[in-house]
Amino acid sequence: MGCEDNKKKENECIFCFSIKESILKEIDKIAEEDMSNKEVIVKKMIGLGLREFRKAKASKLYKEGRISLSEAAKMAGLTMKRMKEYLAEKDYRLDYGILDIERELGIL
Repeated sequence: MGCEDNKKKENECIFCFSIKESILKEIDKIAEEDMSNKEVIVKKMIGLGLREFRKAKASKLYKEGRISLSEAAKMAGLTMKRMKEYLAEKDYRLDYGILDIERELGIL
């Protein structure tokens, strides 16, 4: 379902999807603990999930050699330093060499 059909407010869309009951119970519990409502909690979860998805996708493309480290950092919304740290956290050894430097400088 797209935004054009279900505008709630400008820059917001309504999406309908099913959620497993066990997950819904967890969301209810979190909302209760945070003294918030389910909608706020789900929006936060989607935002966190999107950021993690971007980092994972950028890491994958970098590991495959399809993008440079700076492109991966930009895609992930991270600084170069933080991208390197993220890759190290995921047990990926960085091989930042001449080809990466040339790509960063636009020489290729």
